[in-house]
Amino acid sequence: MSHTVIYVSASEQAEELRLRLFRSEPSIVVVNGVDLEAMERLILQSPIGRESLGLTADDLVMGSVSRFDPVKRIKLLVETVQRLRAWFPRLELVLVGGGGDEERIRRRVLEMRLQKQVIFTGFLENPARVYRAFDLYVAASHKEGLRCLSPRQWPRASRSSPATCPATATS
Repeated sequence: MSHTVIYVSASEQAEELRLRLFRSEPSIVVVNGVDLEAMERLILQSPIGRESLGLTADDLVMGSVSRFDPVKRIKLLVETVQRLRAWFPRLELVLVGGGGDEERIRRRVLEMRLQKQVIFTGFLENPARVYRAFDLYVAASHKEGLRCLSPRQWPRASRSSPATCPATATS
């Protein structure tokens, strides 16, 4: 049995304490972080280009890096591609990752006849290498343990940054 509960964000800790899932003591918040300089160096040194994914410069590429789990709602991303293709015929979705829900998502892609528009890369050791291939990063999670930042809070959100791509969030 654990003697300390570890949370990945203060908001996660507050929510679980509010729901009385755990006692307040002993607990600690260990904030997940990203070393942006190291990520940018990696992206510049060994990027995964569109060509290697079967994509062209003319494609509109949405991408997501995630564990394939129902809470991540990847199936919703696939359904979104089908809905948007009438307006954006060159729309493609790149899914990076894997997990327990992968087979169900792959079946859904086949049922919707989107196998040419949805690319599964599988697990990538350094998934940031694929970010430059994306025009838009998307996530549809029901819940995230990590804090979401508004664009003005992004420490290096500039077009000159190789790790930067537009992102959107809705509720």
